Amino acid sequence: MITSEIHDFTRRALAAEIAALQQMDLDPGSLNRAIQFIISCTTQVLVTGIGKSGLVAQRIAATLALAGVRAWYLHPADALHGDLARVREGDVLVVVSRGGESAEVIGVADHCVSLEIPIILITSEPRSTLGRMSTCVLQHPGKEACVLGLIPTSSATAAGVVGDMLVLNVQAVLGTSRQQFVEVHPNGALGKRLNVTVREVMVDGDDVGTITPAQSLFSAMVELARKRGTLAVCCDEKKQRCIGVITAGDITRYVEHRGDGWLAEPVMSVITEDAHTTPSSALARVVLEEMQTAGIMAMPVVDDGQLVGMVHLHDILRAGVR
Repeated sequence: MITSEIHDFTRRALAAEIAALQQMDLDPGSLNRAIQFIISCTTQVLVTGIGKSGLVAQRIAATLALAGVRAWYLHPADALHGDLARVREGDVLVVVSRGGESAEVIGVADHCVSLEIPIILITSEPRSTLGRMSTCVLQHPGKEACVLGLIPTSSATAAGVVGDMLVLNVQAVLGTSRQQFVEVHPNGALGKRLNVTVREVMVDGDDVGTITPAQSLFSAMVELARKRGTLAVCCDEKKQRCIGVITAGDITRYVEHRGDGWLAEPVMSVITEDAHTTPSSALARVVLEEMQTAGIMAMPVVDDGQLVGMVHLHDILRAGVR
């Protein structure tokens, strides 16, 4: 295929997948029943499916777990070879099956029916065998983007989106917190963005710009030029207790309408005493949000009343925190 043909074919396939999603109209009653089954489950939610539907089922199980649900993927073939022992009364079964006629999945569903376990079916064929066995059905379009109408494409995308709608509604009802999400993402880029603390991104020691209240604005300007535009104002030369901050912008606004002699004025005439500060143990993403809301570029880091560092907006962003 030449480039133009590939481009045209890709656009048609993409349009077919988008059309499948636009045609989807989940029945509110069925969706509500599915949500209630999951949030009221006191044991475990099992998600099953085979083939490409099985891959979608694995993703749904994983995202349900992120929403705070005790959810697992149950492989239907393994289930029929002993893993049905994992199924307990009180469980909920979520089934992903485009056609609703997969023999292995029907076997799992039949066992769940005998235990009076609710079955939530995600399918394009609600009148199928699995559809008749299910407690509630979430239907999606079954037409594929594949030119042969065979390779699971649009249907798999739609089934995944139905799963997303189920998970997001469950998350909203359960009120899953950001902290719960953080606790299960300790590693990787996402974990780093969520878990990095101020201590890991702040500057300390001689890299922290400090000045005492009695020093002149001239001294402050010199120090600001050397130390990234924000100074912690400390009560004494030991640089222990922070009583405020001073920035280049503070000085600019202060001297705009003043006459000669301002360079000798003390820092105390410009200091912001009710400045934002943060402990070093704070999450950098929380401090970033505070900085962006307050419109500030840097914040003194204070532990137990003592200045221990300075955290800068750009250092937080450089660490990958968003």
